[in-house]
Amino acid sequence: MSSAPNHENASQSESDLAPVSDLVPVVSPGNMGDEPVVTPDNVLYPWDASARVPAPPPVFLRRMTRWQADLHREDLANLYLTANSCQRGTAYDDYQHFLGRLTEHMRLVGFDLVVAESRETVGMAYGAPLDRPGTFWRHFVGDLPGTIDNLTAQGQAFAVLELMVLPAYRRLGIAGRLLTTLLNRSGLKLATALVPPDNRIAHAAYRAWGWAGIGRLRLPDGPPAYDVLAIRMP
Repeated sequence: MSSAPNHENASQSESDLAPVSDLVPVVSPGNMGDEPVVTPDNVLYPWDASARVPAPPPVFLRRMTRWQADLHREDLANLYLTANSCQRGTAYDDYQHFLGRLTEHMRLVGFDLVVAESRETVGMAYGAPLDRPGTFWRHFVGDLPGTIDNLTAQGQAFAVLELMVLPAYRRLGIAGRLLTTLLNRSGLKLATALVPPDNRIAHAAYRAWGWAGIGRLRLPDGPPAYDVLAIRMP
C-alpha cells in the first residue's frame, strides 16, 4: 500500500460538490459488519448433522498507539504472514517488506491502528487521513472523479492501508468490526482502499460492505495496478 498524500486547501465548499450517490454509495459504517457470522446455531459439523459447533472464543477490539505498534511490530508482521498465507520461500522478504511499510505508515499524521484479540491477536486494521495535496492520487489511471479530489483537498479522505484477519477467525464478522471501528474513529467523509485485482476475497468483502470501485492506481513499487475502492461516509 502507498503512503498517504498531500493536497492544497480547497476553496470549494462541500455544498458545491457534485452528488456522489452514483459514484460512491453513502453507507453507514455500522452496516459494514454484515458479513456471514459463524454461530453455534447456524454451523454444523460436516460429519454429524446434529452436532453443534462450540461457540468461538470472544474477540475484543482495542486501539494501539504508535508506541505500542512499534513495540509489537514483529508480532504484527507475523500476523501479516499468517493472514496472507505467505509461502516459506518468500516469507523473509514479505516479513521485511511489511515491517518497512508499517514503519513508513506509522509516521503519517493521524495514523490509527486497531487490533482484534482473542487467545491471540487475530486481526488488525490501520490507516491514516490523506494529506491535502493529492500525492496519493498521483498515479491514478485516467481522470480522478472530481468529488474524490475535492474531498481529499478538504482533508476529508481516509486511506485504509491494511485490513486482515487470520484464516481460522474469518467469517465471524471480525473484519467488518475492525473496519467499522477504524472509520468511525477517523470521523471523515470518504474512505478509500487499494485492492489487488486478483484478490477476489477482499473485493467480495468490500463490496458486501457497500464499497464501490472508482478506478485503478499504479504504484512505482507495487503490482501493475491496484483497484481503488471507496465509500462515502454519512
